Formats: sequence, C-alpha cells, structure tokens
Amino acid sequence: MESDDDVDMHAADANEELDDTKKRLKEMEDEAAALREMQAKVEKEMGSVQDPATASASQANREEIDFRSVFVGNKKTDNGSGLIFSIPYHDQGQGQALHFRVSEEIRRCSELRQADVSPIATSWKVDSWRMKKALQLPEYPDANELDQVLETLSSFPPIVSAGEARNLEEKLGQAAMGNPFLLQGGDCAESLKEFNANNIRDTFRVLLQMGVVLMFGGQMPVIKVGRMAGQFAKPRSDPFEDKNGVKLPSYRGDNVNGDAFNVASRIPDPQRMVRAYCQSVATLNLLRAFATGGYAAMQRVNQWNLDFMAHSEQGDIFLLWANRYRELAHRVDEALGFMNVAGLTSEHPIISTRDFWTSHECLLLPCEQALTREDSTTGLHYDCSAHMLWVGERTRQLDGSHVEFLRGVANPLGIKLLKGYMILGE
Repeated sequence: MESDDDVDMHAADANEELDDTKKRLKEMEDEAAALREMQAKVEKEMGSVQDPATASASQANREEIDFRSVFVGNKKTDNGSGLIFSIPYHDQGQGQALHFRVSEEIRRCSELRQADVSPIATSWKVDSWRMKKALQLPEYPDANELDQVLETLSSFPPIVSAGEARNLEEKLGQAAMGNPFLLQGGDCAESLKEFNANNIRDTFRVLLQMGVVLMFGGQMPVIKVGRMAGQFAKPRSDPFEDKNGVKLPSYRGDNVNGDAFNVASRIPDPQRMVRAYCQSVATLNLLRAFATGGYAAMQRVNQWNLDFMAHSEQGDIFLLWANRYRELAHRVDEALGFMNVAGLTSEHPIISTRDFWTSHECLLLPCEQALTREDSTTGLHYDCSAHMLWVGERTRQLDGSHVEFLRGVANPLGIKLLKGYMILGE
C-alpha cells in the first residue's frame, strides 16, 4: 500500500508533466504564430513586386512543377528534433521541397494529441476538419451518393497497416539524425486509364536503381518511398478551366473526375474513389511482390544500371556524368561479386528483399477520413491509405481543414513548400 508521501510524489510528477506539456504546446503555438507572421510578410513582399503580366504563367508553372518529382536527402538539426530536407527536382528554375518533422518529438506530439491534457488535444476528431475552411475539395452533385460511397470505403480493409506506418516513422527518425538516406519519387498523379503492371514495375525499378547508387556512394541505407498506390488527386489554381470560350470545372485527378474536356467527364463522381481504392490495393500488392519475391535483389538492380549505361547515347551533354555513373555501377558489381564469394548470395534475404513504402498528398479529405482507422494497440488514429502523407502548398493553412485533419493522425507527415520559404531555426 502506498504511503501519503508516495501519493504526493506521484501527484507532483503528474503536475510537472502537465506543466511540461503546457509549455510545449505554448512553444508550438508561438512557432505557429511566427510562421503565420513570416508567411504574411513574404506574401506581402512577393505581392508588391510581382509583375501582373507574369502572374498567370507563374500559376501555370505551379500546376506542373512536381511532374516526375524525386525527393532525396537528410539533415541533422541542432536541437535534435529531426527535420529531413529533400534536395528538390528542378523544373524551369522552380524549386520545391518536402520537409519531414519526425523522430521521438513527433511521436510524443502524436501521443499528446490523444491525451486529455488541453482543449487543443481533446478537440480533434476524425471529422473535425469539416468545421474548418476547406480548400481544393470538389463539390459533388449528389450528397446521398457521396455518403454511400464513403460508408462503403469505411467498411473496406485498410490499404496499409498502422504498424507499417510506425516502422517507417522509426526509420525516418533515424534519417533525421543523419543515417539512413531518404529517397522519394513518382509521378505527379496516377491514372486509372494507364494502370498496368509495366508502369508500376518501371517506377519501382527506377527507384531501386537510384537506391543502389545512393547506398553505395553514400555508404548508408536508403529509405525508398514511392509516390504511388494512392497519388491520384491534383490541386488546382483555378476551380474552372476555360477553352475556346467554354468554361468547365477543372480536372482534379482520376479519383475525382475525368481529364477529357466535356461536361460529363468533369462532373465529380464519388464512384471514382472506389476505383482508386481498388487500384491502390492492387498496386501495393504488386509492389510487395516485387520487393520480397527476388525481383529487387541487389545483383539484379545493379545489372539494370550496367545495362542502362551500356545503351546510353555517347557524346551528349551528360557524358561526364554518365562515365562517373558507369564507374560507380562497376564498383558496385565488384562489391557484389565479393559478397557472393563470401557466401552472401542473391538468395539471402538481405540481398533479395527490400522495404518499400507508399506516400501521397493528403488532399481529398472525405476519402482520407473514410480510410482512417484507430489502432487497437496504441489507440492512435492512422490514415491507412498510405504509409506517409503530406500537406500541399495550397492547403497548408494553419487554420485550414487539411492541417486540422493531419494533426490528429499518427502517420509520418510532410509539408510541401515552394522555393523561397525558410524553416525557423535555420
């Protein structure tokens, strides 16, 4: 039986932890306020110097800036909180980056979101985003049909498991400290029409080839995250598209409407979410088969690199880079030959299998909510549509619905920023 002193000590510890929690939440609120002030300042300065004649062109560039995007990189921060910075793929001089706040700090914040310690923590619900201002969401003509589809999706099995998302979070936490290395890549948006095994295989293969080179050159493991098995929705700068005097709703991705420029195609159709779900499940099933069935064996991947260089055109502007790449691929081949002689053959799981993760922009919130599940082992909520999610450039308002939804899920999260923004503390 506990003494009064023990009870007082437990109470003191609880009060101290509560005070620490309140302090951390206050720091988060102060940081958010500083970010809002910084964003307002930058937008004001940009607005004062922007040439109106180039405004429409800039918006057009923003629409397609992330086509065939690839993100790589890691960086250790001074405070140890773990921000992973990506090296952006540049297109027409535009830069972009995903910033991942991971490690134990985020895991603790995820727990605090579920704890009964403050009005902020207790106010989140899986549908609390509906009370916030929602941008980039389609208007469905039949609300009853939409509700039926969402109810159906809610009854479907999750696409990924909470445990898989936690495993990725742990690996990203290690990457935040400088090891391993993060590689993310894929198309701007997946297509229902172009869905086939060859397209999935080709994207997977490119990421594996890049991963082998990065792993050998950097002498560290590589986390490979595909922008696939759920990357359908597209944010738009304008809700309408005008062609030859005809004005129709913008194309918002194959899980919302069609890309053909006609009235029927551009009407948002809830049934497309079901088709996208089925395609995502099939895509991930094939990716898992590739990753664990021997297709991703290191010898095979490096042979792809050697074959690629053997068939590369000579005399182009990338000749110097190509020679360095070829040299590195041969060095990898020599290392693999030594490993094979030493007994670490292609049949060994370390050589023949690969971890592979999926990600997409959290944009179509009704669908994301329908695929969110409460984890029975932790009590935390996970968006089981993908291992990792990010909030986009057009939907990252601190008081918006997308940020509200994401603050309550325990997946690894990212935020997409265009060139010109800074992170506090840098």
